[in-house]
Amino acid sequence: MAFASSLALRLGTRPSLANTCRTTRPIMTLAEGAKIPAFSTKDTDGKEVSDKSLAGKPAVIYFMAGAGMGCTTQSCAFRDAAADFNKLDASIIGISARNDGAAFKDTNSLEYPIVNDGSGELQRLFGVPKTLGIIPGRVTYVVDRESTVKKVFNAQFSFADHVRIAKETIEAMK
Repeated sequence: MAFASSLALRLGTRPSLANTCRTTRPIMTLAEGAKIPAFSTKDTDGKEVSDKSLAGKPAVIYFMAGAGMGCTTQSCAFRDAAADFNKLDASIIGISARNDGAAFKDTNSLEYPIVNDGSGELQRLFGVPKTLGIIPGRVTYVVDRESTVKKVFNAQFSFADHVRIAKETIEAMK
């Protein structure tokens, strides 16, 4: 429940999620052209990450299963491309389906925020599908300055392609 206490979202009138989710949007898969859902949470450093904090500049929000080989490859590829994203004035946010994001961030020298989502609340809010119905999805959302989804890339085993496609999408926005 540590995640629920750190995630300030309100999902409709579901009492079990009161004070954990602040949105009135239905939970469904986000499509290109949609606005990202309202959310507010803390990253592993205790800093706020929210739809409002991301507004005003392009952002890459990527979901990963946890700390396995694919997640490490994907996260380190974003780390290695961070200078390119900085030049594009774009934020990177990693969302882990586990609750060990702080150790993962430290081990891999990640400079961008990592958010723990062990409860799956953000995955459900963004509509991240599971692979084979059991593996947390690997989906990257690229959003513009107005928080509109410009690209959804869903590929469980194309780890580095998430970075390439995110970069290409943000470059095309310029």
